[in-house]
Amino acid sequence: MHLKSIRFEQADVTRTYLILDDNGLILAYFSLTFKELLVNNFAISKTKIKKLNGISKNANTIKVYLIGQVAKNFSLNENPIGFKDIFLYAKNIINISKTLI
Repeated sequence: MHLKSIRFEQADVTRTYLILDDNGLILAYFSLTFKELLVNNFAISKTKIKKLNGISKNANTIKVYLIGQVAKNFSLNENPIGFKDIFLYAKNIINISKTLI
């Protein structure tokens, strides 16, 4: 995680988020990036394409958030975080970023 995350951060490819406990120990991490998907690869209605694209029902691509990496620190004996919690953190970051764009 360490070397790839730094390289991807510096290249503005992804953002990696650490979930820490009160003592600063890493409980988990996840990475987010922004990608475009070709809509012709999916059976999606024109109405849904317009809703996802935000502008055109004839769009060829839609922009999506991609969770690139998800990991829990299993070296901690009593790590209270679960994968559902990690995904809730990711969802929160995505919702915050959507309000900023």
